[in-house]
Amino acid sequence: MRYGIADPPTTTCMADNDLIAPELRPGMRCVLTVLGGQAVDWPVEEAEWEAALTLATKERVLPWLLSQLEETSASIDPYIQALLHDAQRQNSIEAFFWCGELKGLLTAFHVEDLPVIPLKGPALAERVYGGVKMRTCRDLDLLVHGHDFARAQILLGRLGFVAGESNDFHQRWIRGAMMVELHRDVADPHLFDFDIEGAWRQARPTTFHGIPTWQFSPEDEYLFLCIHAVREEFGRLGVVLDVALATHLLGGSTERRFRPEVERLCRHGVLGYSIATQCIPQLCAQVPLLEDPKVVHALGPVAKDFTNSLLTESDTYLSWVGRQRFHVQLETPGLYRLRRRCIHLWKMFRHGLGADISEPDFAFAGQWGFTRPWQVRVVRPFRVAQAIRLHRVRPFKLGR
Repeated sequence: MRYGIADPPTTTCMADNDLIAPELRPGMRCVLTVLGGQAVDWPVEEAEWEAALTLATKERVLPWLLSQLEETSASIDPYIQALLHDAQRQNSIEAFFWCGELKGLLTAFHVEDLPVIPLKGPALAERVYGGVKMRTCRDLDLLVHGHDFARAQILLGRLGFVAGESNDFHQRWIRGAMMVELHRDVADPHLFDFDIEGAWRQARPTTFHGIPTWQFSPEDEYLFLCIHAVREEFGRLGVVLDVALATHLLGGSTERRFRPEVERLCRHGVLGYSIATQCIPQLCAQVPLLEDPKVVHALGPVAKDFTNSLLTESDTYLSWVGRQRFHVQLETPGLYRLRRRCIHLWKMFRHGLGADISEPDFAFAGQWGFTRPWQVRVVRPFRVAQAIRLHRVRPFKLGR
């Protein structure tokens, strides 16, 4: 399904009010206008078009921008037209490659009777964007049941993939220039209560280019995309565009409600919706489910800060303290929040105890006269936290 330009939601567009055009990153005004399906109605110099194409590539929204330009009557000089033609050709080649690779993997999983949900990639592009060429792809994410994870690993090994690094929710597999991320969950279960088994119960069978596979329910898919955007700290327009187009999955009924098991993730959904409607409101469907005035008001300063940073700055990061505060603000207040924080802190502490200690760890612990290895391990998490805080700082404060 290809979405047209919808009536903008009631949320105010950040780019029109709280941001002044000269403060936007080079090319951002042009990119936002075209992404929303609007005609560029001001004289655009060649340098501005080049900046817009460079920015769209970096922000991973170039395929959608190219598709929208085809439908507008923007006046573009021959040099930029040639750049657009080359970009379209390269995008078509890449889409063909990733679509073929996904079809091959889905066929292999189907033959082995392994239920699989393709996350993002060509499947999401076809379902939410309207075509496999409409969204960038750099790897393939495949979700399987937890009890099928070992079988899926064996299958990927037989297909020529080599196992890479892994964590609590997924493992990377590499074959040449192609990477597959095999998931047992959509994100770190210690940080996000997605209830993956409940999502599998709500999932439904579908096909991708005639090959049987599975897909999330609209509510679960929307929340997954918001979780992905939160993990990325809304640091690029690509994840915001995912959320904006995914609102149409929820816009068909005003009676839809999130499953009770994932109700605590509603704040993640509201934040993604708020940022998307501030950046590209023309692409967002109006979703009453995500317009709870109390939650919208509480997360308003956070959404505004992230939107300002995305549109005006580049390559910025939250500090360690800011990141923890951010996750706390998105969690349901009360005992639930306290329990989640304790679990997260214990995980960090346990990781610090199990890691190899080095000379910097001994030097840091020596400030308090700690010299025994077990003492150094105990204070190591504080050294790591301090290092992250000093080297990854985002130049704005989150709202209260």
